[in-house]
Amino acid sequence: MKALVTGGSGFIGSHIVDELVKLKWDVTIYDVVAPMDIDKAKFLYGDVVNFSLPKLNKYDVIFHCAGMVGTETLFAQPYRAEAVNVLGTIAILDWVRRQPNEPIVVQTNLLGDWANPYMMTKNQGEQYGLMYHKQWGVNYVSVKPTDVYGPRQSTTQKKAAPTFIVAAIDGSPLPIYGDGQSWVNYIYAGDVALCCIGAAKKKYVGQVINLSHPDNDMSTLDFAKRVLSRVWKTNPLREECFGGDTDKAMQFLPMRPGQPGTIGKIEHDTSLAREILNFDELMGLDEGLDIAINWYQERMQ
Repeated sequence: MKALVTGGSGFIGSHIVDELVKLKWDVTIYDVVAPMDIDKAKFLYGDVVNFSLPKLNKYDVIFHCAGMVGTETLFAQPYRAEAVNVLGTIAILDWVRRQPNEPIVVQTNLLGDWANPYMMTKNQGEQYGLMYHKQWGVNYVSVKPTDVYGPRQSTTQKKAAPTFIVAAIDGSPLPIYGDGQSWVNYIYAGDVALCCIGAAKKKYVGQVINLSHPDNDMSTLDFAKRVLSRVWKTNPLREECFGGDTDKAMQFLPMRPGQPGTIGKIEHDTSLAREILNFDELMGLDEGLDIAINWYQERMQ
């Protein structure tokens, strides 16, 4: 099998590449940044906004993970967010529409409908994918996980998992936006990758596949305390910074733009994901956090 992974140098994309390499697929990364942790895939430099490939490049699957991310930061870049997340997706769909071998497009999206450029543009991209499937038969699939965590996640977009992990390792207070009671559900990046690949293999075209972990529903505050407990277990010196009191290790801040004051649990149907993955084998939160924490610790030494 031959696959192209747009954004394959990034967070979720790189985990998809990892799993495809294990399966001995012929993998090409398409990105504006060269991969750092992957050496068994080809690399093509390119921006999805101007996506175009020679017709001889016949891919069986395109895993579309490229995109502008960051709930807060994209308020300053709505034009770029629209260009990359929407027009870039349309460019890929248009290219795929013209291919005689009819490749599958699996796009990673996210659950929710908050009024911010990130979520709005990702949802628009999904709607275009479903439209291209309905109108022209493009083999499009949307995989929508809840909060994804794991190694290689950037700290620049202020995502909770890497922000909390890095702060805990550093011995700094963990920034909690709002009252800390917003609902989160964390799913390991490797499990998201397996779901995307499974969706392509089983050809779930025209479908939206919701993915969450059945055991990981909690508040942001509880998740922050879970991170602290895993870091403190291996680094007692950081625990001493706050006298072992997790409450003292929290710094409450005003809610960021583009997010509701308190986010309630998002109800969603995971039945399609359960057809693809054995949910009993999903990565447990403590085990996944330990892997992620170890990855960040090695890079902060």
